Amino acid sequence: MLQSWTRIDFKTLAGPNINSPTNAIYMTTIEHEMFGRFEFYLDKEAYPDIPNKYKVRIPRQGANLSNGSLDSEVDVEFPTLEASSVEPPNPEYLKIHAAFAKVLHLCGAAEYIESVERGAETEGTLRLDGETDFTSYLRSKIPIIVH
Repeated sequence: MLQSWTRIDFKTLAGPNINSPTNAIYMTTIEHEMFGRFEFYLDKEAYPDIPNKYKVRIPRQGANLSNGSLDSEVDVEFPTLEASSVEPPNPEYLKIHAAFAKVLHLCGAAEYIESVERGAETEGTLRLDGETDFTSYLRSKIPIIVH
């Protein structure tokens, strides 16, 4: 998706750049996993005139953060480089993440991928080293019709 939908060369994010402050956000383990699965995103549109301030959005109805907060209750504001000596996350990356989260939720792909992961866990097909080949796994589960 990153290659298809953006002009960001994902190779520039790999290697030593992946852990740059502009690509890092301090979160609990639970929120980190949720963010990585696009279960919530940071919405800049809620605060267009306030630099580095976002509203947490959780697309799935009835879901909340690990502390029980709903998305309407949580704002995130990153300090400026001058205030903290650390660059805030890149707003373009957060914007792209938000777009992916919205699309994945609206088309149902996020829920489908989650169900595949749950099925793989219960069937014991996920590799312990984290190197599961989801492409092959999904191909084995999706019927292909040839006309």
